[in-house]
Amino acid sequence: MAEPVDDLHGEGDHPEPREPTSAVHPGFPWGGVLSALTLAVVVIFAVQNTDTVTVRFLVWEGAFPLATVILVAVAASVVMANIIGAVYRRRRLRRRAEKEALKKLQSEG
Repeated sequence: MAEPVDDLHGEGDHPEPREPTSAVHPGFPWGGVLSALTLAVVVIFAVQNTDTVTVRFLVWEGAFPLATVILVAVAASVVMANIIGAVYRRRRLRRRAEKEALKKLQSEG
């Protein structure tokens, strides 16, 4: 039975951890600050837009708060933009890979 290998780097000791390369201080929670500001804006928006509006779509009809209608529309837009962006990036990466494979074949042949 083979013994487990502890030395994956070919050295007796482990490499030193690298310092972060970011210019922003690594300890400051920028994501948390941005999330809190976004939440505050959304709460203020929802509180100020409580009027009820009627939404009609084909045969459906319903009454909803204005803030809910706008936020659902924005969320749907974000989701659609992300889907379209993902499809575009996937196509671009596939084309790049195909070009690289063609160059490799041409250089070999």
